[in-house]
Amino acid sequence: MLNLTGQRAGQGGSWIFHPLLAVAGALILLAQLFTATFLAAGFHDSGDPVLQRVDVPKLVDAARQAMPTWLPVVDGAKLVLTTAESLLVIVLLALPSARAFFRARRRINPMPTA
Repeated sequence: MLNLTGQRAGQGGSWIFHPLLAVAGALILLAQLFTATFLAAGFHDSGDPVLQRVDVPKLVDAARQAMPTWLPVVDGAKLVLTTAESLLVIVLLALPSARAFFRARRRINPMPTA
């Protein structure tokens, strides 16, 4: 809402929030692609002999098979759309027209008078 009304706080908040969201999306993507590798490393480094004996690829495959078939599609779409949206917001905020929009001092009355 702050961005739509031209509030500078909205612009500043977007400059902080959307890069964080884009980085988080990239990190989540890496974590999803390398789940077995990260999990195996964590189990190995835990020092717990029970965890060190776990067959991590079989565990990850069993977990994937237990999920509904639509869940990876929805998760992937959500991740791609969120990351792309954040990158788009960053690009749009960097445009000269966005700077001019946020510099303009305008008063917006949410309650129109009759």
